[in-house]
Amino acid sequence: MAYIGLSRILVIGAFYLGLSFSAVAGTVPVPALQGPIPVTAHSHEWNSPYHQVIPTNIGAYGYIDQEYFYSGIANVYNWDSIGPATLAGYSGPYQNRLIIFRPADPRRFSGRVVFELLNSTEGYDIAAMWEALSPSILKNGDIYVGVTTKPHSIAQLITFDPKRYGTLSWANPVPPGLRGATPGWGDVADQSTPTTQDGLVWDIVSQAVALLRSSGPGNPLNGFAIKQIYAAGYSQSACLLSTYINAIQPWARQATGLPLFDGYLLASGAVLYQINQDAPTINAAGDPRTITEANGVPVIRTMSQSDFADFPPWSSLIARRADADLPADRFRLIEVPGPAHGNVVGGDFLPDLVDTGKIHLVPLGSAIPFVGNDVPYNAVIRGAYANLDQWVRNGTKPRYAPRINVDAVGAPLLDAAGNATGGLRTPWLDVPIATYYAHNSLLPGSILQWAIG
Repeated sequence: MAYIGLSRILVIGAFYLGLSFSAVAGTVPVPALQGPIPVTAHSHEWNSPYHQVIPTNIGAYGYIDQEYFYSGIANVYNWDSIGPATLAGYSGPYQNRLIIFRPADPRRFSGRVVFELLNSTEGYDIAAMWEALSPSILKNGDIYVGVTTKPHSIAQLITFDPKRYGTLSWANPVPPGLRGATPGWGDVADQSTPTTQDGLVWDIVSQAVALLRSSGPGNPLNGFAIKQIYAAGYSQSACLLSTYINAIQPWARQATGLPLFDGYLLASGAVLYQINQDAPTINAAGDPRTITEANGVPVIRTMSQSDFADFPPWSSLIARRADADLPADRFRLIEVPGPAHGNVVGGDFLPDLVDTGKIHLVPLGSAIPFVGNDVPYNAVIRGAYANLDQWVRNGTKPRYAPRINVDAVGAPLLDAAGNATGGLRTPWLDVPIATYYAHNSLLPGSILQWAIG
C-alpha cells in the first residue's frame, strides 16, 4: 500500500475570518494517495461493479476495479457575482475516496478518462454516468474514475464498512459560531450537517484530477498515457459541474497552464449548486451566473423531458443558452422528449440488496418498479459522449439539436399521442406506440401509459 506525500499548495490566501480574497490562477496541488485499498472476502468498495443489482463482470472485458483514498487541504469559497469564486478564508484537511475501472493491460487504454462526480441524491454514491457510458467505456478501452462528492455519502460509506472507510472525512473548517443552522441546497438540504462542509467539493474534485495528471509513482494511473479527461455528472452532479465551470475552472489549472478538464458532459442537471453549504441559492431568473460561460473547452448538456415536467420551469429553462462554436466557447444543449429523469435500466446499476442493507436502505429498483420509463435516454448520453470526444480530439463540431417546444410557463407542448414536440427526436417519439409520461413519480400509470387504439 503506497503513501504519497502532499505537494505544496500553490493557491495561497491570507486566511482571516470574515474576509474574501480572489483565488490565484495556478497549479492545483496534488493530494496524498493511499491504496489501492485491498479487497477481501469481507470488504470491498462501494459501487463495485460486482456488487450491483445486476453485476457487471468487468474482468471479462479485461478490466480491473480499484479503490483509493486521497488526502489534502481544501478551501471554502464565496461566489457572490459573475466571475471566478473567491476564497472565503477557511481551509481544512479532508480524506476522500475514488474508484477506478481500467484496462488491466495499459496497451488497451484509449487515452480517454471519464471522470464522474458520483451522484449523492439518494444518500449514497451512485455511478449514474457509469450506467449510461459503460458500454462505450468497456468497448473502447477508456478508463472510468468515480469520486465521492458529498460528506453525507462519506457517512453512509462509514456505516457500510467502518473499518474500510472510518478515516474518510470532510470536516467543516468554518468556526462553529459562523456556521448556518440548517445548511444545504434546495430539496436536499437535509443531506448537510453543520459539522461537515459541502463546499470542500471544488478543491476535492480539482485535486483528484491534478493527481491523475501528475507524473511519477504517486499517480494511480501511472503507466497509462492519458490524453483527455472528461468531467461527467448526472442530475445533482451535473449541477455541481455547472457551478464548477463558471466559478472554479477560470483559475484551476494543470501544471502546463491548461484547464484540468478537456471537456464536460452534463446530463439532466442545469441549475447551479451553491458554492458552500451556508451560501444563498443562486438560481434566480436573470442571474447571469446561471448561464454556462465560455470556458475554453467543449461542453455538452443533455436534458430529459421530465427535467421540464417534474421540476420548476427554471430547472431547465433558466439555464437555456445558444449553442456556440467559438474557440473559447464551445457549447451544445440537447433536449430529449420522452425520457424521464430516471431510467428503467438505472435500478440495475445500483448497489445490491446486501450492500444497501448494511446502510439500512433498499435500492429503488429492487423494492419497487423503477421510477422512469423505457425511452433510451442512455443511448443519447452515449452519443453525446462520442460527439464530445470527436469535438475535443478532431475539432468535429456536433450537429445542432432543436429545443423542446414549451408553453408560456415552461411545460412541454404535446402532440396528438400525448408526447412532447421538438427536441432531439428518437424512434420512440417519431413512431410512438405509447404516451410516455416523463415523470419521476410512483403514482399508478405514471411510468408508462400504453396508447389506446
